[in-house]
Amino acid sequence: FRRLAENKLKAFKFDRMAIEAPGAKDANEATHRRVVRTQDQFSEAGKTCLRRTLLQLQARFPKVTKEAMACVLLDPRTKSSAKKIAAVGDIPRKEEKAIYKNGLDFLREEHRHVFAQLAKSGKISLSQQSSQCSLLSQESNSPFSSPASTGWDDEDELLLGAPIRASKTRDEVKETELNARADAVMMEWLDLEPEWLQVAQHQNPDIPKEELSKEMSIDSHNGMYWALLGLYKYIDVLKWFSEVGEQQFPSIALLARIHLGKISSSAYQERVFSTGGIVMGPLRTRTDGRRAERQLLLRHNRDELVKMKQDARKATSQK
Repeated sequence: FRRLAENKLKAFKFDRMAIEAPGAKDANEATHRRVVRTQDQFSEAGKTCLRRTLLQLQARFPKVTKEAMACVLLDPRTKSSAKKIAAVGDIPRKEEKAIYKNGLDFLREEHRHVFAQLAKSGKISLSQQSSQCSLLSQESNSPFSSPASTGWDDEDELLLGAPIRASKTRDEVKETELNARADAVMMEWLDLEPEWLQVAQHQNPDIPKEELSKEMSIDSHNGMYWALLGLYKYIDVLKWFSEVGEQQFPSIALLARIHLGKISSSAYQERVFSTGGIVMGPLRTRTDGRRAERQLLLRHNRDELVKMKQDARKATSQK
């Protein structure tokens, strides 16, 4: 994340890698000896590198988009920190609220559409009382309908009274009830907090529990918290969805496969920064839906394509 990277670059001291060769033959980047150096000890060239890297970071990741915020909310490891992640750079408090709310609204609409499709195909049971979901969607603590739930105060919204009710057709009432159920599932998802230590033990059986607990938790002055870097390292979130999350939240799991399953470019110079600070074409930096579909078609028809190329070569050689 940009905010985490910015904090690293603006730090007072850094753990730099020692120039000397490692003592152990099997040493790697993670185990290599490091030396603590403060920013004052950096040379002018080193300070220039820090400034340029920070500028490249800000240019490469200007702000959190609604799609990126939706990915944060879909990832069970990061959804509880979504509001903090929205605070990128020196932006006003009202803009932080807009970033978070736009991502939440975008995800809500996406989830309603997916939920309706799954319900229509019979993959989601609708046997529960819809009135309960309607009540849930109208509660004041709903993250979708209540401005106060986002954690900010907006003076403009203080002037708004109760919403005006309008008569609806039967289809509109059915759609409203279906949306209420989808919103209730979203509320339950946002409140979910898995026991990550057990998940990590299941996914990493060779690593001792004590080591996992140490790497995945942080002792703060307000209590114990999960360490995001530890969760990224030891938790495969897509595997968690396939084993656990898909059974409890099938509609959320489908959205997670769509948004979290997108891979970045395989071009090494585009993974973070290019050495010259110039990022290559935008189509190479992300696998969008159309390019992913094309890749799948090429992969599944690979044998047939190879055969067609061989036949074309034979026809050319015979001429």
